[in-house]
Formats: sequence, C-alpha cells, structure tokens
Amino acid sequence: MDPNAPRVAALLRSLTPQLQRIILAKACAFSAATLGEVSAEVSELLDAVKKHGGLSPEQAAKALAFAEQADRRSFQLEEQSAPRQQWLKLFSEARLAAAMVMAFGPEPETDSSAYYELLKSQDHGAGIERLIESEIAALR
Repeated sequence: MDPNAPRVAALLRSLTPQLQRIILAKACAFSAATLGEVSAEVSELLDAVKKHGGLSPEQAAKALAFAEQADRRSFQLEEQSAPRQQWLKLFSEARLAAAMVMAFGPEPETDSSAYYELLKSQDHGAGIERLIESEIAALR
C-alpha cells in the first residue's frame, strides 16, 4: 500500500459524513471504470448509490454475499494457478462491493474502512488516492 494512504485517510475522515460519501461515490465509480466491464452485481450497486445515495438493507446483504462468493472464487482461481487477471478481477470486485456496503449501507461507517477497501480494489491504489486528494483539495 502506498505510504500516503494513512494521510489521505485522515484527510477523508476530517470531512463531514456527507462529503465523505460524495467523494467515496466518485472513487467507487472510478474504481469500477478502471476494472472495465464489471459484474451485474457491482453494476447494480453502483446504480443504487448513484440514484439513491445509498444501499437498502437488502442490497447491502446481497452485496456482502456477492463479495464473499467473489473472494472464495478468486482464491480458488489463484490456487489453481489461473491467470492473474482472472482472479484479480474477482478479488477487485469483491473489495469494491465491500467498500460500497461500508460507505453506503444502512449503517455507513465514517472511519477509513471503505477507503482502504477501495485501495485494495485496484492493483495499485494510487489513482484512488489522487482522486480523493483532488476532490478534497477542490473543497478547500
């Protein structure tokens, strides 16, 4: 993980929960865009966040189930020596789904958990960090 991650996390925590969610929504969309074509489950979550600003309890439960299943499958593929991109995409989508539940679920977290999950959704989290830093700088 980038050594700047704790500093960026602290900057994010310094914002109001509403501003955190606005920036995290942009970061989730960025993460999904960098993954290419995402699964229907992740696409539905992104749509819910965009349209409603959050996830219902049912959507959050479905997202967590998806994340667990995608994690299991990615670890299986990695153990079977599948191509890195194949298992990494599943792992990344699992991290993205988990981040959306943390940030936009029925009981959103205001710590840095969603941010750190988003960093793990990327092979290199520098793009997420730059986006968040840029969004915070634009607020000041």
